[in-house]
Amino acid sequence: MNQSEQVLEYIKRNGAIDPWTAMRDLRILRLGARIFDLRAAGHPIVTEIKTATDGYGHTVRWAEYRMKKDPLGATNAEQVKGEENTDEPLPSENTTKI
Repeated sequence: MNQSEQVLEYIKRNGAIDPWTAMRDLRILRLGARIFDLRAAGHPIVTEIKTATDGYGHTVRWAEYRMKKDPLGATNAEQVKGEENTDEPLPSENTTKI
């Protein structure tokens, strides 16, 4: 299993991954590069920037990656049983007819 596959499996199993977790658990140092590869392969991964204050009062920022959620709230890794794919807009989407 290559690094991209490891990252994808980790996200599916745990919901999200960040650089520290990738380094600690998977021994992957270039998580951003693996996320780039997964996106290029068509996986809908989104980035959330997290912030915290360290022990010295400095603001620390890092990226957390997860699968994009569909309008029903399920991640793309989860299958919604019995639902057909249609091109009709969802009732919650703003649509304008011209």
